[in-house]
Amino acid sequence: MTIDDEGEPENIYLGFDLDELGVNPYSYASSSDEFQLSGNLQNAIVYLYALYGDWDSSDVNDECWQDLFIDSYILNSWYTPDYINDKSVVTIEEAEYVQYSLTGERLYFDRDEQLSFDRSRCSSPFIHRYMYSYSAMKADDGYTVNAIIISNMETCNETGEVIVEPVAVYTEISIAENPYSCFDGYSVKDIKVIDTLDEPWRQAYLEFLNSDDPIIQSCYSDPDITFSLIYLDDDNVPELFIDTGFEAGGQFVVTYYNGTINSLHLSRRGSQYIEKNGLIYTNTGHMDYYPLSITELKDGVFTVIGSGVSYLSEEDRDKMLEDEDYPYTLTYEWEGEIVTETQYNEKIYALYDLKESKYLEGGYSYGDIFTIISVFQ
Repeated sequence: MTIDDEGEPENIYLGFDLDELGVNPYSYASSSDEFQLSGNLQNAIVYLYALYGDWDSSDVNDECWQDLFIDSYILNSWYTPDYINDKSVVTIEEAEYVQYSLTGERLYFDRDEQLSFDRSRCSSPFIHRYMYSYSAMKADDGYTVNAIIISNMETCNETGEVIVEPVAVYTEISIAENPYSCFDGYSVKDIKVIDTLDEPWRQAYLEFLNSDDPIIQSCYSDPDITFSLIYLDDDNVPELFIDTGFEAGGQFVVTYYNGTINSLHLSRRGSQYIEKNGLIYTNTGHMDYYPLSITELKDGVFTVIGSGVSYLSEEDRDKMLEDEDYPYTLTYEWEGEIVTETQYNEKIYALYDLKESKYLEGGYSYGDIFTIISVFQ
């Protein structure tokens, strides 16, 4: 038998027989690879949040922890860690190993009660929780993960109708590398719930979305309308972007500044913006007529700082009808004056850097944007 430097057999780690458990050290991806939180680990984190809300690894010393862990991770009929997914019976050693994998804390469960757990008798209440989105930053011993966790909660209204309401929280999660963890080589150190609704812009946007403002009256029934939050100017308060989903409806940009909501209607879809620069570029005409505008958002006010138009003149249209070889030629105007195409482009570039530009895009439904506003960072 080979003995390691700490005097234990090499296949024994913290009292775990790794061969018997079928455990091999986790191989981490290279540092150049983008970190991804696996579904296995996401679900493990979500259930920790469901148990405690704010949580840290010292909570494993709670006298209720063993029972909570067994019910939530070993005998849960709705969620199973990958390691025991195909096991109908889980030994107490396997349960201890899953607990260690999750928390990084080695515990010995009470063997006077039972030595195995029959998963065929699992039964758990169902509350649909999931990790909506996350971002991760490298830390000394693992990662700091900022995640939105959503719980779909069922309530009854006055008529007895069941209403499903999504409740979102913004969390900060610390995970540490643990090569012997069955949760893809990571253990959870702590979970912190971050309060975000104390910022007035959030409440202002939520009230706007619940108002009778004409901008949003069709949002209740039109699934094509989508929403997102963008940083248009540099005041660290995002703008609410609304895409109606059809050309004639166009798009809207809604901003909050100094207690006031203001909005800009873009007559067609396809406008662009420069993030945290305050500028919107609109060049979305059709049928031989292409109006262009550059709008600046500053101190909560939208102001057109440059405009032009390119179009097929009646004279050139007639020539094209008379001569099939006549080239398609646009006339250019800037601020009411005829200019060349080169001059027209120079006017644009003097105000707006198209290389830094990105398209305004929606993505969230009317229902989802309430959650996003509540937890957006």
